Amino acid sequence: MKDKKLETPCGLYCLTCPEFEKSCEGKSCKEHDGKMFWGDCKLFECCVHKKRLEHCGVCEEFPCKLFINHNDPSLSREEARKENERRQEVLRKRANSE
Repeated sequence: MKDKKLETPCGLYCLTCPEFEKSCEGKSCKEHDGKMFWGDCKLFECCVHKKRLEHCGVCEEFPCKLFINHNDPSLSREEARKENERRQEVLRKRANSE
């Protein structure tokens, strides 16, 4: 079973990130309040701070332009599209199970 505190508002799971125990010291974006090693997360700001939601999947605007454009810059366009679709599916499942 997944550790809920490692499920992010954008549909990622911290343990799958290669930076998890390095740059993030084994802490989730929730524990960092959206201030990550690479900068402030705009999705976290919108979802958690502005809209007070648990994750993007419960937002009535999901998937919004901000979500769709929130991709790992190291991925190719096709890889980013597939990863974005995967995160959408994860968040839809989370929303339906709540």
